[in-house]
Amino acid sequence: MQESPNPRAPASAGDGREVTLLVGAGRSGTTMLYKLLALHADIAVITTWDRFFPSWVPTSLVLRWLRGSPRAKIGMWFDSKGNAYTFGRVPHKRIFPKPTEGEFLYEGCGLPLTPTADYQLPSQVGACLRERFESIRQRAGARVMLTKRTANNRRLPYLHEALPRARYVNLIRDGRDVAYSLSRVSWWPQHVVWWAGATPAELEAKGTPPLTICARNWAEEIRCINEGRRDIPNESWLDVRYEELLSDPLGALSQILEFLGLKLYPEFEAAIRSLDIREKKRDLTKIWTPAEQALVLKEAEGTLRELGYPIEQVAAA
Repeated sequence: MQESPNPRAPASAGDGREVTLLVGAGRSGTTMLYKLLALHADIAVITTWDRFFPSWVPTSLVLRWLRGSPRAKIGMWFDSKGNAYTFGRVPHKRIFPKPTEGEFLYEGCGLPLTPTADYQLPSQVGACLRERFESIRQRAGARVMLTKRTANNRRLPYLHEALPRARYVNLIRDGRDVAYSLSRVSWWPQHVVWWAGATPAELEAKGTPPLTICARNWAEEIRCINEGRRDIPNESWLDVRYEELLSDPLGALSQILEFLGLKLYPEFEAAIRSLDIREKKRDLTKIWTPAEQALVLKEAEGTLRELGYPIEQVAAA
């Protein structure tokens, strides 16, 4: 097995110092970034095996072997065009351990999907999260435990309480592109929207235009993240632009790795270069009618301005 490119004695994760949380609005590219970072030998993630084999010894052996095999991971986690959104229709890919959002872990520790305003974090919930994250990190023989869960956007205050020294990587994408992406995925119409307590299909049946729902979802997610990060120290938080990740993958990943105290190394760099990560231009002004563009801007314009996105024309990504 390949040794870690940045060896050091494991530190205690009692305060979450080895944990990094990847957050961002849905359809902002968090799944792709999660898988890209998971190719690194010193980054552990929650895998599909952790749900069914949380303490099985052979699981640890496989995960440690995979540390030095980014090419094997690519073959199982990405399609031939570098697309991270694969669903494992090939039998051997379905059983291969792959990164997952791992809601089973949070649910198993007792953390609500959407905490109420008066929710107070029980000490045992925090202790459970710390223990589970550290167990996964140690089993993989990694320095950093990385977890990505969209629902964590609305759990940030409680995760900070449980893991006071954890780090956060926030992936930001132009809300118009997010709205377009949401409007095209098959699962979205029946997905319960947390801020509405209803599905997009139900909201549409009551007269809300589909693009309005998509754009508002992005704006609500950004608002939730901004509110949730207020007590998190600036030095523990890194904003990354999706557009910059596409235009310069190695540059963006190098910035993230430096934030995590890790480095690029030849095998990881070669693995990233082998993927087809690039900007895919799409002119939404030619896809949406002026009325549709107006619907999206009505919901997203203020947030777009706050994030520095130009609103004179629809951004392409």
